Amino acid sequence: MRNSVSDLVFSKRISAWWKPKLALLLGHCYLAFALFQPSGVYALKFASLFLISSIGFGVLGHVINDWADVKTDKLVGKSNLLNGVSMQLQLLLTLASFALAVLPWIFLAVDAVITSLLAGELVLFMTYALHPFRFKERGLLGLLFDSLYAFVIPSILVFYAMCMQLNLALGTALLLTLAIWTLFAGLYNILVHQINDSTNDEKTGQKTFAVTKGKYRALSMACRIFLPLHYLSFGIFVLYISSALFWWYFLLPMAVIIKQTGKLYGLKGVTGGVTTKELQFANIHYHDFLPYWNLLAAVIVSPIFLWFLPIHVLVFELSWIQLIGSRIKTLFNK
Repeated sequence: MRNSVSDLVFSKRISAWWKPKLALLLGHCYLAFALFQPSGVYALKFASLFLISSIGFGVLGHVINDWADVKTDKLVGKSNLLNGVSMQLQLLLTLASFALAVLPWIFLAVDAVITSLLAGELVLFMTYALHPFRFKERGLLGLLFDSLYAFVIPSILVFYAMCMQLNLALGTALLLTLAIWTLFAGLYNILVHQINDSTNDEKTGQKTFAVTKGKYRALSMACRIFLPLHYLSFGIFVLYISSALFWWYFLLPMAVIIKQTGKLYGLKGVTGGVTTKELQFANIHYHDFLPYWNLLAAVIVSPIFLWFLPIHVLVFELSWIQLIGSRIKTLFNK
């Protein structure tokens, strides 16, 4: 039990979304700063509260998914964060992460749309993982639900919530290009994740999209359909931002797309077999460059936003989280 508690708080699985998901969302905040030009004080307040809420939603999603998969993970010897954790502690973790996700919004402007998006996030979590719904095993709907709660809704929340606070209208073009890009990014990433898990899922009788299509066909679809749509939708988004902000904004993102496209068409998977490792290699790792690119745009609009640079480096680039986690796990394991 002690190992499970320490793994839950500081696990490799949590670190797996810490930078890829949270850094990307904070990068959205920086882009919103550039587009909507809030005051420095409000920008710091918004980004901090949104980051706290996102951490809460991320932990809550892990708890719900692992709670639903305890038995099946045990069958194949797969790590599960809730193994050995009492029901009381599971309930406490669920309530604590729920509070962390929702309470920051008390300090931000909220309307019916934001309330609906937050509620939708929770509903998607539960219906994706839990019976009798279990949309995780309902083919393409499973991919769609994961993409919506992991990418689309959090991204829309950033721009809509800031527009509302500043009494600005969220432009239709921004909303559409953002939603389409994050949808395809989410679809691609969850498909690759399902392909990685397909062997274990097959053993336990879980009929995910990747299992029902078969690993080879799913790999082919990921390489030939989902990844190109991933590239294309991101390209359209950055071109729109260039037209709305700075002409040069598209340069670095488009260079990344061109580089990754070269990797894609250099893979044997375009004409034959491909591995998930190769698909991950061809992925666009937004969290590595986009937050800094967006922050550069925000700083050009107002130098006050430069203060976010050391904050971002501290939160996402240093290994202090893993260091603290390893120390705590050492204490638990004694």
